[in-house]
Amino acid sequence: MTSRFVYLDTEFDPRNPALSGLLALALTDNASPAADYYAVNLDADLDAVADHPFIPDHVLPHLPVKVTRWTDGTITSVTWDKDHPDFQYARSAAQIAEEVEAYFPGETEAQLLANYGKDDLAYLHRLFGNDWNTMAPGIPRVPYDDLESLRRRLGAPQLLFQTTGQHHALADARYNRRYHDKLQRFQQSQMSPPPSDGHAALYVDQDGDPWVEYLTSPRSDAVIQLVMAREEAVERQELEDRIGPLRHIGWCPQ
Repeated sequence: MTSRFVYLDTEFDPRNPALSGLLALALTDNASPAADYYAVNLDADLDAVADHPFIPDHVLPHLPVKVTRWTDGTITSVTWDKDHPDFQYARSAAQIAEEVEAYFPGETEAQLLANYGKDDLAYLHRLFGNDWNTMAPGIPRVPYDDLESLRRRLGAPQLLFQTTGQHHALADARYNRRYHDKLQRFQQSQMSPPPSDGHAALYVDQDGDPWVEYLTSPRSDAVIQLVMAREEAVERQELEDRIGPLRHIGWCPQ
């Protein structure tokens, strides 16, 4: 049975560890199709984030709020915008807790992953008073992994760069899912060493997928194989003509 991986992201005021510091929360998983969940916290303290050096410019544009400013750019108020299309995702913290509990049915905890996710996990548990005894059995407690920590353990470069939607919780959760997939592919590539009489260069393409170039000698023709898809081997130039340039990121161990 395939393990259920769930990818978490939150947007929050790092100065406020209470639930009023939680702005938005999102979950997605490795099902096909994926089960997405997104909520904006109506109990968030919007007044408190107005003077934050990062949140107004990078997080608030993704939330259903109205921001008013003085002519010098100073924020005078942040209020909920009930006409915003994303206001449909606005919930009280209590309702978010109920819906998150429903997202994790059954008795078995899913494997939870987040990127630099210590605070994300803390806000998830804070929805339930940080009381493991009262949390539903399916809500992840211990089965948690941080994607950045996993990347470092694997010795992988950053295989995927998020170009759109940064600091929108659902976009970030989906990015975490894709990034975990790339890390799993990288791990698989490290488990497939090249022939003992040669060496192998590791590349990533523009989507972050890893490719391995097996070289039996420095002068031999390059043969590249997509690690997970197991496509028919092709020469590197032919591959780059088809999918675009590859970026060399290192060598596979012998």
